[in-house]
Amino acid sequence: MKNDIFNNRIVRLLVIAIANVIYAATVHFFLVPGNLITAGVTGLALIANHMTGFPLSVGVLILNVAMLLLGWFFLGTEFAMTTILATFVYPVALAFFESMFPNAVITDDILLCTVFTGIGTGLALGLSFRMGSSTGGLDIPPLIIDRYFHVPASIGVNITDTIVLLAQAFVATREQLLYGIILIIIYTVIIDKLMIVGTMQAEIKIISRKSDEIRQMLLDGTGCGVTILSGKGGYHLLDSEVLLSVMPNREVNRVIKKIQLIDPEAFLTVARINEVHGKGFTIS
Repeated sequence: MKNDIFNNRIVRLLVIAIANVIYAATVHFFLVPGNLITAGVTGLALIANHMTGFPLSVGVLILNVAMLLLGWFFLGTEFAMTTILATFVYPVALAFFESMFPNAVITDDILLCTVFTGIGTGLALGLSFRMGSSTGGLDIPPLIIDRYFHVPASIGVNITDTIVLLAQAFVATREQLLYGIILIIIYTVIIDKLMIVGTMQAEIKIISRKSDEIRQMLLDGTGCGVTILSGKGGYHLLDSEVLLSVMPNREVNRVIKKIQLIDPEAFLTVARINEVHGKGFTIS
């Protein structure tokens, strides 16, 4: 048991480190060459860089440490311990890329830079959020808001990012601001997708005169659990059983075909569930 906990923590820290390296690579190879503006501490550090020439990686480090102390106070020691890794890995990785590839330009197409910056940023933030951490900096206030006010982290990221984006209006063109908005939209969508990927399931409800046979088929043929609900027809007011089963999306079509073979007249509905917790899913 202790080994499993240790291994899980190692995997978690490794994913957080990889996410921050991805973020640093995204900033260096796409955001900076595209002369894009962005949000978060990177956006604030870009403002300082444009106005004073202050090194981007150093500015990120200073702001990250300040936000780390804020997260430590509001989110606790465990969160802070994982975020310590992010606080330093991102600026160190960014400094590494700046020194090793000082003039790296993969593309100078601003639209391509915007798209790939959005993808890389969304991937980095989404992976970090799923591990219960962040890439540090201004990702921390949205997590605090989520914890205490139950506002989704993606919305909080949008709010803080928009504020920082508007602050850069003084050093950016209108075209850069528009591309910045596109950038935020792209990575917000990716964050939302990553937060639920792997936890989405399908829920099937079945009403049939052959409910016993269908229930047995679901238990034996699919390995899915089944719950029997009591129902009553709205027209004839006859009592009936409603079978409820939750299963992976890939199983749905196969199960529907089996149900129809047992009872072609069976009434069933299928709904997508964003997240499932409990025995058989998150508990073995």
